[in-house]
Amino acid sequence: MATSRKVFNRCDDSGGSIGESYQSALQLWLEAAAAWQAGDQPCKLDWSAEVLKR
Repeated sequence: MATSRKVFNRCDDSGGSIGESYQSALQLWLEAAAAWQAGDQPCKLDWSAEVLKR
């Protein structure tokens, strides 16, 4: 997520494709984090805080 400003400043996203890509990646990451926390060895990270850092 930290790359978004660099990417958006260098290209035209008037069609929204780049923004959609970031949104999809974030959604996938959150789904993976939820699955990891629900597993046999749950993760102790606060994923909401981790997302906001980026």
